[in-house]
Amino acid sequence: MNAPGAGTRRSDKPTVRHVINPAVAPGDVLDSQALGLRATVLESDRDLFRADVRASRGGSGGPLHRHLRQEERFLVHEGALRVREGIRGARVVEAGEEVAIRPGRPHTFAVVSERAHFTAEFRPAWEIAEVFRDVFALLDERRVGRRGDVRLKDVAVLINRYPDDFFYSALLPTALHRALALPLTRRARASSSSGGP
Repeated sequence: MNAPGAGTRRSDKPTVRHVINPAVAPGDVLDSQALGLRATVLESDRDLFRADVRASRGGSGGPLHRHLRQEERFLVHEGALRVREGIRGARVVEAGEEVAIRPGRPHTFAVVSERAHFTAEFRPAWEIAEVFRDVFALLDERRVGRRGDVRLKDVAVLINRYPDDFFYSALLPTALHRALALPLTRRARASSSSGGP
């Protein structure tokens, strides 16, 4: 019999999932009160993530961010979205219109009508649905910092879990995000294994 802890040395390397989690499937609802969005999943596989999204005025895509390998497309059915693309560019996309954001391009959106109904598509999807699910869960669990933002250690864990699909800040290089995430992930693991917060 081994001594406690013998043969169970934890690796310092972050655990990264390379297989799409089948938990996000058509019919699932991804809801974020913090962002004012409710998305019903229409399709979810490695090639396409498509969701029917409903939002009220003020609903948004969060801070300016970018997806490294997904094109994001908004097809507006009702209402209007102000889609910010790049550091300074923005346009209003109304019912019957669509806009596509190419991979790596900084963007976000906000509902500027009383409510909006639109389809959001991501191609290729890879693990983007799981990123949405996990970010929305953090927001719903109120795992936020003093200013209402998701805590940095939780962001770090998601960066390490989804290095190619995370919503990276538009203002920092991806390599810097990843370098900063590694020690925070280690601290989060150490804290959770010791029973700390």
